[in-house]
Amino acid sequence: MSIYGWYDLTWKEQRRVLRLARRGERHPDPCTARVAEEWVREKLEPGAFWTVIATLFGGDDLWERRRARRIIRVAAGRRSGKR
Repeated sequence: MSIYGWYDLTWKEQRRVLRLARRGERHPDPCTARVAEEWVREKLEPGAFWTVIATLFGGDDLWERRRARRIIRVAAGRRSGKR
């Protein structure tokens, strides 16, 4: 199966990407890392704010945006602090 987007990844791979990002590390597979970074750009684009507002009453978009910010910090070369 080819990987074209974030939702093509298994939940285990998505979790691995997020776990590595929490530790300040990028996924070792370049294809998976690229897919994750593309997903981040999609989640954090300026128009995505209204998507968050629209999904407040039943979506988990706020959690996804938080996860996306972790991944983008790693992609930008900054290590996120532990909370």
